[in-house]
Amino acid sequence: MYPANTWHHKNHLGLLDAYRQYHEHVGVSAWPLILTGHGTEPGGTLAQAVAQRGLEQWVSLHGYVTEAELRGFGFSVST
Repeated sequence: MYPANTWHHKNHLGLLDAYRQYHEHVGVSAWPLILTGHGTEPGGTLAQAVAQRGLEQWVSLHGYVTEAELRGFGFSVST
C-alpha cells in the first residue's frame, strides 16, 4: 500500500515502473499494489498510467480512504 496524494514529488509513475519490474520478476506470487490518496481515484490520470503499463489486474486505486477503510485493508491506525 502507498497512501499518498499524487503530487509530483511522490513519484507515483516511478513506483508503477518499479512495481511492473517487481511483478515481472516475481510473477503470479507478486503482492498487489494498493494506492490511496487524492488523485488515485479510478478513472483518473493515474488509472491511465496503470493501464498503459498493463497493471490493471494488480494495482487498485481507492482515492481518499478513512481510518476505518485503512483498517479494512489490514493496517493498524494510530492517532
